[in-house]
Amino acid sequence: MLTGARGRYRILDPLARGHFCEVFDAVTLDDEERLVVKVPRPDGALTDDALLAEAEVAGALEHDNVMPLVDTGRLDGRVALVFPRGAGTVCEQIAVGMWPSAAIEFARQLLAGLAHVHARGYVHGDIKPDNLIVFGDDLLRIADFGFARRWSPAGVRTVPLTTEYMAPERQQGQVSPRSDVYEAAVVIVEMLSGWLVGDPSCPSLQRAMPQARWARELTPALARALSPEPAARFLDAGEFARALEQALRGWVVN
Repeated sequence: MLTGARGRYRILDPLARGHFCEVFDAVTLDDEERLVVKVPRPDGALTDDALLAEAEVAGALEHDNVMPLVDTGRLDGRVALVFPRGAGTVCEQIAVGMWPSAAIEFARQLLAGLAHVHARGYVHGDIKPDNLIVFGDDLLRIADFGFARRWSPAGVRTVPLTTEYMAPERQQGQVSPRSDVYEAAVVIVEMLSGWLVGDPSCPSLQRAMPQARWARELTPALARALSPEPAARFLDAGEFARALEQALRGWVVN
């Protein structure tokens, strides 16, 4: 059992095990609401302070498209973070195929949530489909702020992880809102095309795009977001979102 600052939770089955953390299924003791509990792996790869830093970032953000922090506590002596449980991930949706209209709607929500993150002075640092959680049929929330950092014009340094989604400058540990923009653009192309970049048979991102005329209207914005040079990209997710809306103006995507 986990006792948090706001409630008590029964821990159920393990859901996932990553490089640094484990995630468990859980329910509240009072009304059996389904939740997830995130704790550092017992091998000590992540410190309690690092997870508390993630809690601080998550607690500073409040947006429909950002995963809210429900509670904090300790599980077997380890810091534990409690979050709502979604129905699945965007990665799972890409794997089975998405309607273009659903892909565009999720692209809008991704950029809206990320724009909020950037406006609050943070960079996420690990945007990928597995970190985009779907609730119901049509709500996307950005999750996993373990690598989120306060941003300044001097930039911040972070550990490069998911290489398929990383902006080129991430190889040197540099991260900024522009690197989040690059990673978001990779995910948007994946949602529109049905290709996952980790698939060896995946074509180049530009060639993967659907050939419908409305999709071709998006190409300049996506190409700018995917530029190998950070200075050539959009300044942040808010600017990217405005360019996306401008490209789609007047088009009905089915």
